[in-house]
Amino acid sequence: MRFRLVITLWGLAVACLPARGYGGEWSVRPELLTELPLHVGAGVGVEGPHRLFVASSVGWMPPAYLGATNDLLVALFDDSGYTRETADLVESSLKNALVWRIGAGWQPFRSTGFYFAVGYTLAALGGDVSGPAVLEAVTGKQLPVDSGESSRGFDVSSSLHMVDCQLGWKWYLGDHWMLRAALGGAFTVGSSTSVASRFHPPGKKAQDGVAGLEREAEAYLDDTYTTYVHTAVVTAAVGYGF
Repeated sequence: MRFRLVITLWGLAVACLPARGYGGEWSVRPELLTELPLHVGAGVGVEGPHRLFVASSVGWMPPAYLGATNDLLVALFDDSGYTRETADLVESSLKNALVWRIGAGWQPFRSTGFYFAVGYTLAALGGDVSGPAVLEAVTGKQLPVDSGESSRGFDVSSSLHMVDCQLGWKWYLGDHWMLRAALGGAFTVGSSTSVASRFHPPGKKAQDGVAGLEREAEAYLDDTYTTYVHTAVVTAAVGYGF
């Protein structure tokens, strides 16, 4: 009971902090931030009159972030299609991906730091080598027995297009520093996947079989992203305004 009272009082004190920094003039505020599970990176926000702002960030998707998201999706949807093999393939296609986000928002109340924002997220330039067994498992399609050096695997990479939204709070510390926290969501609305073999099978039949597996895997991943990859996003940032 005492612990809950302390937390409640602390929350009320934080909420009552003034949202200084909006004097109706333009300001630019670079940030360092993390947006779990999307990226760790840097960004910049431009604040203007009427408490409107635009912001953009770019960063790197750490393997730990992707792995945690995959583990959760497997736990939730293993029976309906998001299997461990699917998770391994997703990790191959997005490993070390670059993430770019851009959005706009509004801080409706001058006296508080509450804000809301909407935007667009692109996760791209990832990719790694995946073994043929993983592709065969998720697609149900087998490589021809005479496919040559299939152990060399496949290059797999994906680009995800997401819409996002967030509710957050800004704390202005002095004339320049700002802390920001937010909770939101990112929802995959489109994706583009490339699967390319790292070997050249002899004979047209084997080549057609490999090409068929590539197309099946690309379609499988694109469908998986738009069906399952919708995630909550937790943001923490520190910025310095000019």
